[in-house]
Amino acid sequence: MVTGIALLTAALYLHNRTRSSGSGEVIGKVYYKREVAMRKFSDRMVWEDVDNGSPLYAHDAVMTGNYSDAELVLNSGLKLKLEANTLIELDLEGEGLKLKLAGGGIKATGTEGLRTTVTTKDGQAIRVNEASASIRTSGEQTAVEVSSGQVAVTSKEGISQTVVKDEVLAAGQKARV
Repeated sequence: MVTGIALLTAALYLHNRTRSSGSGEVIGKVYYKREVAMRKFSDRMVWEDVDNGSPLYAHDAVMTGNYSDAELVLNSGLKLKLEANTLIELDLEGEGLKLKLAGGGIKATGTEGLRTTVTTKDGQAIRVNEASASIRTSGEQTAVEVSSGQVAVTSKEGISQTVVKDEVLAAGQKARV
């Protein structure tokens, strides 16, 4: 019995040492993090702390804690700044990148030629192509503020609106900043 416990302990130790390896192609890295930022690989069930410079893989999920933030830089040039209490999943597909924003806020800076769509819990699809925008969610409410370029926002009902530089879209209504 002691030998069995020792073998299982050794196996658990070896498993925990290999925790920082994802699967698939590296799509970017964690450029910067402050305080608590955690990641869950697509093939794992456990959240673990992420370090500056850690690689990101398709279908990884990243979350930040209270008073925390993180910046992700993808190989395509897309920059994502995650605010405190944010949860996002990176979903790289053939036609572009889909980001699933479960809560919190991000600032996305798109690059030329990259199709990026952010989907929110309330069913909105926000296309950030060659634009810089802040997207914040609170419960079932989403607000989009564009600082450069333009983004297209499609509601779950299929209603599409374009938000341009210095505009905010919140609760279906646009306003100038």
